[in-house]
Amino acid sequence: RGGLLSEACRPHGDSMMKLMQWKGDAVLGLKARMMVHEKTGNEDLPMQARWAQSSVSNDSLMRLFDAVHLQSLFKGQSLHGKQKADRMEAIIFELNRHAEERR
Repeated sequence: RGGLLSEACRPHGDSMMKLMQWKGDAVLGLKARMMVHEKTGNEDLPMQARWAQSSVSNDSLMRLFDAVHLQSLFKGQSLHGKQKADRMEAIIFELNRHAEERR
């Protein structure tokens, strides 16, 4: 399967998948903090941090994975729990990488 998300949807060795997850986690954390700050200004920084962290928690990412029906992209793989969150991080990394390349 070709296309933008092919790297995130393909089975990978542990090291490649971990790298994609790590980079995706960094992108998510940064973007979430920026959005929360934009919406709340300089009010209550500890609360901002909690909102940002909650929005990118494993539970939130697992729910997002299910809400947008991504399991269908992973033919032959049945993903559960944290695996879904990990793949969401990899997908976010791929989407962000693509967006950066287009700038």
